[in-house]
Amino acid sequence: MRGAAAGRRAGPAGASVAGTSQYVGAITAAGLIGLFYGQRATAAGLHGIAMVAGALSLAVLLLTVTDRALRARARTRA
Repeated sequence: MRGAAAGRRAGPAGASVAGTSQYVGAITAAGLIGLFYGQRATAAGLHGIAMVAGALSLAVLLLTVTDRALRARARTRA
């Protein structure tokens, strides 16, 4: 459903990027769950997943803020 909506907005390339992002997110989540939980779910495992998710979110935020291409694109649209 989401891929179809992205495809209507940005063409087939938009749907492809959205689908790939969903797959990468699902694979990352499954890997983290397997890595931190192992045989059973624990509070320590949940905290480990939260720490990794927070670090990944911070990294993406920093990459977005420091991306010069986004600044150039914002100037041309203003």
